[in-house]
Amino acid sequence: MQLLLIAVICNYGLTAPVPTTEIAKGVFMPMINHGSGNQTLWVEVGGGGMDTALEYGDENQQNIKIAVESKLMERSKLFVTTKIPCCPSDVYSYSSRVCKDWKDWHSTAANIDLTLKKIGIGQVDLLLMHYPCNDWEGTLAAYKEMEVAVVQGKVRVIGVSNFNASMLEALTKQTKVKPAVTQNAYSVGNHRNPLLGSDDATLEYCRRNGITLSAWGPLGGTTGHSGDIFHNSVVKAIADVHNRSAAQIALRWDIQQGIVSVTSGNNPAHMQENLHVFDFELSEDEMQRLAAIGSSLGQEIKSF
Repeated sequence: MQLLLIAVICNYGLTAPVPTTEIAKGVFMPMINHGSGNQTLWVEVGGGGMDTALEYGDENQQNIKIAVESKLMERSKLFVTTKIPCCPSDVYSYSSRVCKDWKDWHSTAANIDLTLKKIGIGQVDLLLMHYPCNDWEGTLAAYKEMEVAVVQGKVRVIGVSNFNASMLEALTKQTKVKPAVTQNAYSVGNHRNPLLGSDDATLEYCRRNGITLSAWGPLGGTTGHSGDIFHNSVVKAIADVHNRSAAQIALRWDIQQGIVSVTSGNNPAHMQENLHVFDFELSEDEMQRLAAIGSSLGQEIKSF
C-alpha cells in the first residue's frame, strides 16, 4: 500500500493544500471532503475534510478518530462534519428505514451526544441535520437543539442536508443561527430536482443568502447513478481536452461554482485524483455543456 501511495503521489505531483471556503465567520471548510472510506489514507494523500453521520455506523465515525489521532495533519487543519437524523422522516427510503430502527429518534440532544461520543475527538467543526422531519414543527425543534450545541461548544457551526430553497428560507426566518451549509445531491447529471434541494434554484438561494452548498453524490449521473458520467460523450470529450478523468471534470464543475464536494472510497489513486482538480478551469462553454446534461425530473418543490 505504501509503495502504491508513493507511486500515485509521484504521478500527480505533491498536492497543494486544498482550497477552503468560509462558511461562517472564521470557519473555513475544505472544498473537497471525504465520506465513507479510509479517512487516514485520505489525510495521508493530502485531504483534510472528513464527513460522517450517526447512521453511518460506529466504524465509519471511528475512522475519523483514527485519522485525527494519526497526527498526519494538525487538528486545526482538519475539518470534521457529522450528521444526525430528524425523525420521523419519510423524505426518502433511507431516512424512513433509519427512523424506524433508531430508538432515540425523538431526542436530537441525545443523537448529538452519541455521534460526538462515537467520533471521540471532542468538538466537531460542522453538525448537519441529515434530512428534515416529516413535519415542520419537528424539524424546527431539532434544529433549535442543534443551536444549543453551538452555545455549549460541542460543535463550531451547524447546517442541514437535503433542504431545498423554500425549507432554507423558512428555517432561516424561524431560528437564531442561520444554517452555514446545506449538503444536497448536486452534480452534472442531477441539478434539476427541487424536492430535496438538488436544483439550481436552491444553489442560487444559497448564493444570495450566504449559505454554502455542499454536494453529496458529486459524480451522480443523469439517472442518479455514479457510473453515468463515465459513459457520457460530453463529459468524455471535455475530459480529453483537459487530459483529465471524467470524475475530475464532474468535481471541477461543482467546485467552479463554489460548491463543496463530498467524495468517498478507499482507492488511493482515486483519492489523489479527486484532490487534483484545482489547477485547471473549465471554460464557460464547457460549464454550460455540462449543465445541459442534467434533465428535469419534474418534481414539485416541497414547502412549509
